Amino acid sequence: MKLENEIYVIDILNGVKKHLKFIILFTIVCMGISIFVNKFVVTPEYNAITTMIIGKTKGAESDKNIEYNDLMVNQKLVTTYSEIIKSKMIEEQVIKNLKLDLEYEQMKNMVEVNTVKETEIIHISVNDTDPQRAMKIANETADVFKKEIKNIMSIDNVIILEDASKPKMPVNPNVVKNTALVGIVAFTISCIYAIYRELTDSTFRKPEELQERYGIPVIGIIPDMKRGK
Repeated sequence: MKLENEIYVIDILNGVKKHLKFIILFTIVCMGISIFVNKFVVTPEYNAITTMIIGKTKGAESDKNIEYNDLMVNQKLVTTYSEIIKSKMIEEQVIKNLKLDLEYEQMKNMVEVNTVKETEIIHISVNDTDPQRAMKIANETADVFKKEIKNIMSIDNVIILEDASKPKMPVNPNVVKNTALVGIVAFTISCIYAIYRELTDSTFRKPEELQERYGIPVIGIIPDMKRGK
């Protein structure tokens, strides 16, 4: 059993060694294709973020107990506000204001609302193939929401902390990450193929291979008559 295990391991190592050039070449080619596809085929996507905070309601009294209660209420309002931001009413108004050739469902898929746990901070994140449009949508969504929330809930407590700026670098595709993953997969597949070829190939090309495999001496070699001719 120990000998069989040793032989099996040797076969695996030999398989990788014999087909090392193929493994390296296959991996490099696949990584090259990945770089080409990510850079020249896949459309880049940009991300713009506007940050808001739920502050103290204008005109509210400045009392410590009231401020603490306001903080607790505002943290609960974050979830409600997040849903309102992505509502049809807000998004359709943004589409109208910016004169966008988009449907509500398209806009909804582009806009993502994230909150920071146990805070009153809300991030409006927009993914788009056009960096300029991504910035405009993020900022306009925040502006429309800030105006409309006064009418919806009779509360004026939304403050825009930071407007979105025009993104310079795409967030997708991630060329380095995607190429690395393709390289790992290609290397693994080529190794499996090489090992499979080695394990299923019962041909002995040298007398030493037979002796090494079974530990018996080679008595003689039958010549290839076709080659002799």
